[in-house]
Amino acid sequence: EFSRARREGRLQDALEAQSGDFLSDFYVPKSGPFMAWVDRSRRTLRERGKDCAQRLAQSAEADKDLYQAAAWWSRALELSPYDDDVLGSLVWVLVLSGNRGSASQVYRRFRDRMLEDLELEPSTATQAAVDRALVTPLVIPPAYPDQPSSPPPAHPPPPNP
Repeated sequence: EFSRARREGRLQDALEAQSGDFLSDFYVPKSGPFMAWVDRSRRTLRERGKDCAQRLAQSAEADKDLYQAAAWWSRALELSPYDDDVLGSLVWVLVLSGNRGSASQVYRRFRDRMLEDLELEPSTATQAAVDRALVTPLVIPPAYPDQPSSPPPAHPPPPNP
């Protein structure tokens, strides 16, 4: 179902079909080549799922739906938990949506996961990008409607007595 939905461009359906790792908790002793295939398949499916989530996130960003973009970037990070680029995109979308606290938490969890699982710190480039995102002042231009919401009065209001 995942592959079919992905092929047909139904990215959200594809991600819904991908509810967990391929053959999770499955192990056959003394079957090296088979288990190697299972591991490769798991990695491939996770990578393809991450790609679906990234494309959905980018589409949501283009539609200015930062809430949905953050949700899809979060899903991409679930599928690729050590991906600096995905982390950076999620942090930036959270900052743009006014959610610096969540952006900071996401980065701390990413860093802690890397330290615990890989005994590595995030790259200095990633650290610097996150630091910049968290301290960059947001300059949001005021909204200027194309037309006034109500027409101006034809005559000035009468003076107050």
